Amino acid sequence: MVKNIEQLITGLDNGLVLVEEIGEGTFSKVFKVSKQSKPYALKVERRFLGIDELPHHLKREKFGITGCGYEFGVQKTLSGIEGVPEAVFLYNKDAFLMQYINGKTIKQAGKQPIGFFDKLRKIASGINDRGYCLPMDLVFGNNLLADDEHNPYVVDFMLSEKLNDDNRSRLHALDQFAIDHLQHAYSK
Repeated sequence: MVKNIEQLITGLDNGLVLVEEIGEGTFSKVFKVSKQSKPYALKVERRFLGIDELPHHLKREKFGITGCGYEFGVQKTLSGIEGVPEAVFLYNKDAFLMQYINGKTIKQAGKQPIGFFDKLRKIASGINDRGYCLPMDLVFGNNLLADDEHNPYVVDFMLSEKLNDDNRSRLHALDQFAIDHLQHAYSK
Protein backbone atom coordinates (compact mmCIF):
# COMPACT_ATOMS: atom_id res chain seq x y z
CA MET A 1 0.00 0.00 0.00
CA VAL A 2 1.34 3.46 -0.92
CA LYS A 3 1.83 5.63 2.13
CA ASN A 4 0.59 9.20 2.43
CA ILE A 5 3.55 11.23 1.17
CA GLU A 6 2.90 14.32 3.30
CA GLN A 7 2.59 12.23 6.48
CA LEU A 8 5.71 10.30 5.60
CA ILE A 9 7.71 13.50 5.02
CA THR A 10 6.42 15.08 8.22
CA GLY A 11 7.31 11.87 10.04
CA LEU A 12 10.91 12.16 8.84
CA ASP A 13 11.22 15.81 9.83
CA ASN A 14 8.29 17.94 11.01
CA GLY A 15 10.04 21.01 9.59
CA LEU A 16 9.76 19.73 6.01
CA VAL A 17 6.95 20.90 3.75
CA LEU A 18 6.15 18.98 0.57
CA VAL A 19 6.21 21.16 -2.54
CA GLU A 20 5.99 18.61 -5.37
CA GLU A 21 7.33 15.36 -6.76
CA ILE A 22 10.21 16.18 -9.12
CA GLY A 23 11.58 12.83 -10.18
CA GLU A 24 11.20 9.10 -10.13
CA GLY A 25 13.59 6.29 -10.82
CA THR A 26 13.58 2.54 -10.62
CA PHE A 27 14.40 2.48 -6.91
CA SER A 28 13.35 5.87 -5.54
CA LYS A 29 11.34 9.05 -5.89
CA VAL A 30 12.55 12.62 -5.43
CA PHE A 31 10.47 15.41 -3.95
CA LYS A 32 11.03 19.13 -3.77
CA VAL A 33 10.51 20.12 -0.15
CA SER A 34 11.12 23.27 1.82
CA LYS A 35 12.49 23.77 5.29
CA GLN A 36 12.42 27.22 6.81
CA SER A 37 11.52 28.56 3.33
CA LYS A 38 14.66 27.06 1.75
CA PRO A 39 14.18 24.51 -1.07
CA TYR A 40 15.73 21.04 -0.85
CA ALA A 41 15.41 17.74 -2.70
CA LEU A 42 14.32 14.74 -0.65
CA LYS A 43 15.19 11.34 -2.08
CA VAL A 44 13.08 8.48 -0.75
CA GLU A 45 13.34 4.78 -1.54
CA ARG A 46 10.26 3.32 -3.21
CA ARG A 47 10.14 0.56 -0.58
CA PHE A 48 9.92 3.21 2.18
CA LEU A 49 6.95 4.70 0.33
CA GLY A 50 5.27 1.29 0.22
CA ILE A 51 5.96 0.93 -3.52
CA ASP A 52 8.04 -2.12 -4.29
CA GLU A 53 6.36 -3.91 -7.16
CA LEU A 54 9.49 -4.10 -9.30
CA PRO A 55 9.82 -7.04 -11.66
CA HIS A 56 12.25 -9.74 -10.55
CA HIS A 57 14.96 -8.71 -13.05
CA LEU A 58 15.06 -5.22 -11.47
CA LYS A 59 15.33 -6.23 -7.83
CA ARG A 60 17.99 -4.22 -6.02
CA GLU A 61 19.86 -7.30 -4.85
CA LYS A 62 20.79 -8.07 -8.47
CA PHE A 63 22.57 -4.70 -8.68
CA GLY A 64 24.15 -4.71 -5.22
CA ILE A 65 22.12 -1.65 -4.28
CA THR A 66 21.88 -1.03 -0.56
CA GLY A 67 19.78 2.16 -0.50
CA CYS A 68 19.91 5.86 0.09
CA GLY A 69 22.47 5.46 2.88
CA TYR A 70 25.08 4.37 0.32
CA GLU A 71 24.18 7.19 -2.05
CA PHE A 72 24.31 9.76 0.75
CA GLY A 73 27.80 8.55 1.65
CA VAL A 74 28.97 8.88 -1.95
CA GLN A 75 27.59 12.41 -2.21
CA LYS A 76 29.23 13.35 1.11
CA THR A 77 32.56 12.08 -0.27
CA LEU A 78 32.02 14.20 -3.41
CA SER A 79 31.17 17.30 -1.37
CA GLY A 80 32.49 20.49 -2.90
CA ILE A 81 32.66 19.26 -6.50
CA GLU A 82 30.85 21.78 -8.65
CA GLY A 83 28.02 19.99 -10.42
CA VAL A 84 27.30 17.54 -7.57
CA PRO A 85 24.48 18.52 -5.19
CA GLU A 86 25.46 18.82 -1.56
CA ALA A 87 24.22 15.95 0.65
CA VAL A 88 22.57 17.63 3.64
CA PHE A 89 21.08 15.07 6.01
CA LEU A 90 20.54 11.30 6.15
CA TYR A 91 17.22 10.49 7.84
CA ASN A 92 17.52 6.72 7.60
CA LYS A 93 18.77 4.16 5.10
CA ASP A 94 15.80 4.99 2.87
CA ALA A 95 15.69 8.80 2.78
CA PHE A 96 18.06 11.75 2.61
CA LEU A 97 17.97 15.48 2.02
CA MET A 98 20.17 17.20 -0.54
CA GLN A 99 20.66 20.56 -2.21
CA TYR A 100 17.85 21.40 -4.61
CA ILE A 101 18.96 22.06 -8.20
CA ASN A 102 16.63 24.18 -10.29
CA GLY A 103 17.07 22.42 -13.60
CA LYS A 104 15.65 19.93 -16.06
CA THR A 105 16.92 16.53 -17.10
CA ILE A 106 19.02 16.78 -20.23
CA LYS A 107 16.21 14.94 -22.02
CA GLN A 108 13.79 17.73 -21.05
CA ALA A 109 16.27 20.58 -21.55
CA GLY A 110 17.34 19.42 -25.00
CA LYS A 111 20.44 20.47 -26.93
CA GLN A 112 23.31 21.99 -24.95
CA PRO A 113 26.39 23.99 -25.99
CA ILE A 114 29.73 22.18 -26.19
CA GLY A 115 30.82 23.92 -22.97
CA PHE A 116 28.19 21.91 -21.07
CA PHE A 117 30.03 18.69 -21.93
CA ASP A 118 33.43 20.20 -21.12
CA LYS A 119 32.04 21.01 -17.64
CA LEU A 120 30.63 17.49 -17.36
CA ARG A 121 34.09 16.05 -18.11
CA LYS A 122 35.51 18.24 -15.33
CA ILE A 123 32.83 16.95 -12.95
CA ALA A 124 33.68 13.36 -13.95
CA SER A 125 37.36 14.02 -13.33
CA GLY A 126 36.60 15.39 -9.86
CA ILE A 127 34.41 12.38 -9.07
CA ASN A 128 37.15 10.00 -10.28
CA ASP A 129 39.76 11.87 -8.19
CA ARG A 130 37.60 11.20 -5.11
CA GLY A 131 37.50 7.47 -5.90
CA TYR A 132 34.15 7.00 -7.65
CA CYS A 133 32.82 6.69 -11.17
CA LEU A 134 29.85 8.42 -12.72
CA PRO A 135 26.55 6.60 -12.19
CA MET A 136 26.30 3.57 -14.49
CA ASP A 137 22.96 4.82 -15.82
CA LEU A 138 24.12 8.37 -16.65
CA VAL A 139 24.14 7.46 -20.33
CA PHE A 140 20.31 7.50 -20.32
CA GLY A 141 20.24 11.16 -19.27
CA ASN A 142 17.64 10.91 -16.50
CA ASN A 143 20.06 11.80 -13.74
CA LEU A 144 21.87 14.62 -15.51
CA LEU A 145 20.34 18.05 -15.03
CA ALA A 146 20.95 21.25 -16.96
CA ASP A 147 20.15 24.62 -15.43
CA ASP A 148 19.18 27.76 -17.36
CA GLU A 149 22.86 28.76 -17.69
CA HIS A 150 23.74 25.37 -19.26
CA ASN A 151 25.56 24.02 -16.21
CA PRO A 152 25.48 20.22 -15.72
CA TYR A 153 24.56 18.54 -12.44
CA VAL A 154 24.89 14.81 -11.76
CA VAL A 155 22.07 14.06 -9.33
CA ASP A 156 21.90 10.30 -8.74
CA PHE A 157 24.75 8.21 -7.34
CA MET A 158 22.86 5.02 -6.45
CA LEU A 159 24.70 3.17 -9.26
CA SER A 160 28.08 4.84 -8.79
CA GLU A 161 30.84 2.34 -8.03
CA LYS A 162 33.91 2.89 -5.91
CA LEU A 163 37.06 2.79 -8.02
CA ASN A 164 39.83 0.33 -7.24
CA ASP A 165 42.87 -1.05 -9.05
CA ASP A 166 40.83 -3.80 -10.71
CA ASN A 167 38.03 -1.66 -12.14
CA ARG A 168 39.52 1.83 -12.55
CA SER A 169 40.38 1.69 -16.26
CA ARG A 170 37.11 -0.07 -17.21
CA LEU A 171 34.94 2.36 -15.24
CA HIS A 172 36.86 5.39 -16.47
CA ALA A 173 36.26 4.20 -20.04
CA LEU A 174 32.53 3.79 -19.28
CA ASP A 175 32.44 7.35 -17.89
CA GLN A 176 33.97 8.68 -21.10
CA PHE A 177 31.60 6.58 -23.21
CA ALA A 178 28.58 7.98 -21.32
CA ILE A 179 29.73 11.57 -21.79
CA ASP A 180 30.57 11.01 -25.47
CA HIS A 181 27.15 9.41 -26.02
CA LEU A 182 25.34 12.27 -24.27
CA GLN A 183 27.35 14.85 -26.22
CA HIS A 184 26.51 13.13 -29.50
CA ALA A 185 22.82 13.04 -28.60
CA TYR A 186 22.43 16.48 -26.99
CA SER A 187 25.09 18.91 -28.26
CA LYS A 188 24.08 21.91 -30.36
